Amino acid sequence: MTYDLQTFASVPLCMEPAAARSWIARHLGQPHTTRAEWMAAHRPAGPEITAGWWEDMLEDATEHLNVRYDEDSGEAHFQVDGVIWKGADMFLEACYGLYNTERIARNLEEIAARNDVSAVIITLNTPGGTARGTLEAAQAIKEYQAASGVRVAAAVPDLCCSAGYYLASACELIAASPAALVGSIGTMAVAVDSSGLYKNMGFDITLYTGGGDLKGMGSEGVEWTKAWHDKLKGEVEEYRKEFLGFVKSNRPGISSDSFRGDAFEARKAPKAMIDILREL
Repeated sequence: MTYDLQTFASVPLCMEPAAARSWIARHLGQPHTTRAEWMAAHRPAGPEITAGWWEDMLEDATEHLNVRYDEDSGEAHFQVDGVIWKGADMFLEACYGLYNTERIARNLEEIAARNDVSAVIITLNTPGGTARGTLEAAQAIKEYQAASGVRVAAAVPDLCCSAGYYLASACELIAASPAALVGSIGTMAVAVDSSGLYKNMGFDITLYTGGGDLKGMGSEGVEWTKAWHDKLKGEVEEYRKEFLGFVKSNRPGISSDSFRGDAFEARKAPKAMIDILREL
């Protein structure tokens, strides 16, 4: 599968656009964009190649996302690093900078199996990502804290926006470097209507469906209908209410200025967005 900016169209997102643009361009702008092409370009040289070289390479590239333990302090650490995307496999994580939110529940299950963990530190470095799957990951953090009695803290050295802040707000404590970018609370979606472009090129696209007025929504070259716009706007607003409700319930006293969709330097963040300012 080839991933380009169209991949993110018509999908409800919890993402900081400015931060995500550079992130996506960095990963999607690579010369080898399909799995087969990437494997061919990175296949190890030499006559002796182990059968599992591909899996081993992906595991090495995503090892930083696994749990590591500090035996001296009793702390468990793991990272949320990349564009949040539920279900992203290791190839997408290693080669495209995506992050599978299902890792969070798996990591916490692993940690819960131990009785020597005094605290959990989740380091977040993400511009956000898709709305789907983020609530479940945030709830997994809340459920772990409630069941274990172990504190979970979010550490933000550089970037924690939108879906990333959604996850951070589930933690008991949020610490950030003063210049880190945080916030961008809210949801968005991009409706790409390419019908005008196709008409200018001499194409007249007609969509035939047998599944109602929403079937084929967002089809390339087809003009967006009012029903399509209403559907997408409704999804965006539904996720927004869910997002804001979760943050408010976990961050008592958070300022209404936090909910305009803006991203802030942590040292300038509105009231109750951040608990501790410290170079991380």
